Amino acid sequence: MGRLRVTAAKKTKGKKTLTPQEAFAKLWKQVQKEQLLVSQIPEQIQQFYQQYAASIGQQEAQWCRLLADEIRLMLGFWTRKTLHENDRFLLVQYILDNYRELVSNPFCDVDTSELAEAMLSISGPQEAPEPGKKSRNEDMFAEEAAEQELDEDVLGEFFDDAEDDELIEEYARAERQDANELFNATTLNKMFRQLSKVLHPDLEQDETLKQHKHELMAQLLNARDKHDVGTIMALYSEHIGGSGAQFAPEDFPRLTVLLKKQLRALQLEKQEIAYRAGPAGLVYHRFHHKNPARQKTLLMQREAEIASFRRQTQESLRLNTSVKNLKVFLNEWADHNLDMMLMDMIDDF
Repeated sequence: MGRLRVTAAKKTKGKKTLTPQEAFAKLWKQVQKEQLLVSQIPEQIQQFYQQYAASIGQQEAQWCRLLADEIRLMLGFWTRKTLHENDRFLLVQYILDNYRELVSNPFCDVDTSELAEAMLSISGPQEAPEPGKKSRNEDMFAEEAAEQELDEDVLGEFFDDAEDDELIEEYARAERQDANELFNATTLNKMFRQLSKVLHPDLEQDETLKQHKHELMAQLLNARDKHDVGTIMALYSEHIGGSGAQFAPEDFPRLTVLLKKQLRALQLEKQEIAYRAGPAGLVYHRFHHKNPARQKTLLMQREAEIASFRRQTQESLRLNTSVKNLKVFLNEWADHNLDMMLMDMIDDF
């Protein structure tokens, strides 16, 4: 047998242990950075949408026009008596799929009102999708929504750095508290009450200053509701004086957890801004990326995808000139989309 070798253990370089004040300051910087990003997103969404519309939007619109032509062609087969029941079922599913695709595309410039009436005649009011209504085929713009994750848990990173078991337990205990309880249990609540007295508009006689204080009071109340540590500290420093130095040592674990909760809320708000921005938000959410190389790849993939869709639609328009050809086409389509069709049927059930 070979002889076992005994080697000295390698020394690992230990991480610097952050104090509660340092952990608070580190997280506060991230919150401030996230607040800046949230304030910039609406303009970024519109700028990106305009760039996308100028470079790819016309290709999207051209494909939508072809798709509308294909739907009209398929609707013409609906009344054919030589179409068997199974073929008719597949025809309806195919038309519905394409119609959903058409009305969910932000760049569709086709008047779909006539198509919408035709959809009711073949599927009934319960099945025909409405223009502008989200559908499963909208995943070309929203498929990454479920894949979005929040940024790295900074407080968890602090736990790894900390060596004091009592300090870790203190943070864990604060994490379990409700945000309102955390707020009320810190000096932050006292700062809020002091600011409320100083900024209350009813205590101001000058009308100009009264309006200004009304705005400041609204900002303060909003900060309290959102447990915005930074805004309350900034208002306190400006209108009363002092900074975070007046916090008691036991405040910092609770304040750090409040900042962590605020950071999570800001990250979720970034996503909500895109969702509320309509078509521009959908395009931004689907194709914008902070990495320029990744964003370029996403846009190139979309262009290739549209080109492929256009070829497929053109081929359908060319081939489907008879019921015989249509039956072959629909059966081939069903073979490729069986799993998706079954999922739709289960959802409907």
